[in-house]
Amino acid sequence: GLAHENGKLELPGFLWRSNTVYEEFVYSVCQQVAADHGLTVSKANYPFGEVVSGVGTRLLTIPDVVFRDRFGVTKAVADAKYKEYSSSGRPVPSDTYQMITGGHVLGCSHLSLIYPFGGHRQRTTWKLESKLGGDDIFLSALHINPMDILSDQGRKAVGEPISKWLAYSCQDKGR
Repeated sequence: GLAHENGKLELPGFLWRSNTVYEEFVYSVCQQVAADHGLTVSKANYPFGEVVSGVGTRLLTIPDVVFRDRFGVTKAVADAKYKEYSSSGRPVPSDTYQMITGGHVLGCSHLSLIYPFGGHRQRTTWKLESKLGGDDIFLSALHINPMDILSDQGRKAVGEPISKWLAYSCQDKGR
């Protein structure tokens, strides 16, 4: 089993590149959840912004999971965060900025950050009102328990918070 805990590294053993393992685990769970909702997922680099002055190259955003419908329309964007969810009750600013950028570049208003959590925690969703005349953006913090993989329902149990968020987001209610 794997444990995700805070503290002074007192857990037995360790795992190199655990953030990469977590991201790939979340991606595989999202593949199953997407299929259950008639969607597909992908991970790719999305260049944006043209250099209009000075020397440089285009900017880049790389969301961990992009959910698309059968027509290729982006329905939701998620990013796996292998870190402790902030004690302030909100994501760290750099993660928020990353998601807002991904949403704007992909034209998607339903975004989530997916954190590991050793129990079960309710989703939190924020409504971000656009001052540029665009659609509002809804950013959610989801919490999955990777150890639920050992339950009778396995991957389905791990993906339940993602599935509930996706079902609600795809209804365009956003919250």
